[in-house]
Amino acid sequence: MSEFAVSNIYSNAQYPEADTPRASSTLPEESASLLLQTIRDAVVVLDLKGIVTYWNAGAERLFGWQASEIVGNPLYEGFPEEMQAEYRRAVQAVIHGAEWNEEREEFCKGGSKVWINARAVRIDDRAGHPIGILGISHDITDRKKAEQRQRFLSQASDVLASSLDYETTLDSVARLVVPELASWCRIHLVNEAGVLELVTVMHPDPAKVEMARESSRRYPPRMDVPRGPGAVFLSGVPQWTENVSEAMLRAISHDDEHFRQLTSFGITSYLCVPLIARGKMLGTITFFGVDSRHRYTAESLPLAQELAARAAIAVDNARLFAEAQREIQERQRAEAEIAALNARLRRSVQETHHRVKNNLQIISALADLQMDESQENVPTTALARIGQHARALAAVHDLLTHATRIEASTEFVSTKAILDKLIPLLQATTGGRVISYQVDDLQVSVQESASVALLVSELISNAVKHGRGTIGLALTVGTTSARLEVCDDGPGFPPDFNWQTAANTGLSLIDSTGRHDLQGVISYENRAEGGGRVVVEFPLPGR
Repeated sequence: MSEFAVSNIYSNAQYPEADTPRASSTLPEESASLLLQTIRDAVVVLDLKGIVTYWNAGAERLFGWQASEIVGNPLYEGFPEEMQAEYRRAVQAVIHGAEWNEEREEFCKGGSKVWINARAVRIDDRAGHPIGILGISHDITDRKKAEQRQRFLSQASDVLASSLDYETTLDSVARLVVPELASWCRIHLVNEAGVLELVTVMHPDPAKVEMARESSRRYPPRMDVPRGPGAVFLSGVPQWTENVSEAMLRAISHDDEHFRQLTSFGITSYLCVPLIARGKMLGTITFFGVDSRHRYTAESLPLAQELAARAAIAVDNARLFAEAQREIQERQRAEAEIAALNARLRRSVQETHHRVKNNLQIISALADLQMDESQENVPTTALARIGQHARALAAVHDLLTHATRIEASTEFVSTKAILDKLIPLLQATTGGRVISYQVDDLQVSVQESASVALLVSELISNAVKHGRGTIGLALTVGTTSARLEVCDDGPGFPPDFNWQTAANTGLSLIDSTGRHDLQGVISYENRAEGGGRVVVEFPLPGR
């Protein structure tokens, strides 16, 4: 190499990132050659045909080829055809005075790649004639990886912040990982039973995704082997294997079938890191490589750990948000129940007030009936009847109060429950006569329940006063109506009986409650076997 060429290296091929000093004068060829061999950057000289004529130690370190392997051959020999064409165009452009300066990813020996900042200038002799090309390449792989790492993490952060559903979030993260960082990606989270459960698997081939899901369902991660997601989850320590062997796959397999499935995936490299948030182990994220693009070493670990840390925080935040939403919904449901209870209590108070008011009005009406008979003194039998009706109303009220304690918004009452409570009270007033009753259950309104109680009480009182023998009571329920019947073994009703003209029978109350309150039809009959019978037939509630 001439002194002029060495001088041009420093004067015409300035390289801002190179760590070599600029020379202000020419150097002897031996000194220049020694200097070029000691600098870190790759220095390459080509002749006008693109043949390598100089290849320094920096080029050997950066690209992997020794000078003895490359000098005398075209720079682009062995490269893909499209790259050879690109180099030929670049050589011709530089020879014609253009300057080549760009950042690019370059092939190295063995098929690996390196990022370089490359600059090429033409070398002229003293007469100004082109004699070759000088190229200087600076290794910027670390900077490019840092930029890519930062860009990837920025994208990951955007994805992680895009949803508060952690399964959706992790699925998006896995899509970002494949194929940027991995050929395969699997994410496991620990469930409530403490078992690692697959939540996301990503691969460009949907058929392999389904195959991986089925494999995970049949063969969850083993927790008793020193490698794999189970071991990473238990220890909290990441694992990687640059070159996965069959022995490793065999060690983590459940059985021969599982081993065949794992080998069919074509896994060549493996990296697994834990998902940890607030000191709590949440699961693991696993990267798989199946070709030379994805080889995992210790240098792969920082990016994977940073991604896992951000993903774990997103998962934890999503779970906390879901828990908070459940708590809010639960609080709203308590609050709703309290509001409903308050409303029911208010209705209960109103209903109780209404019932007490109605009962007092009924007792007042009973007293008025006795006074209407224009008697100076009220007979004891009338007072006993008023007391009997009051007790009947009290029994109904007691039933309603009990029902209210169970359900504050009580609207209907069981007639069977009314009569089961009322008949024993009436039995005590019969002077030893037996009351036999058989009733079908019927749900009636609160107002109708009081009418039924008063009607039964008055009918039995009349049977006690005017009849003999056993008093029978029956309530049968049909399709559209109910039939209340009270009978005795007494003399029955006279042929010309008219309840409106009959005296001292209290039939006005029967008419009032049966015909007006219950909208029923009342008939007074004599039985063929002897004795009288009063029948009240009334429509079912709502008919």
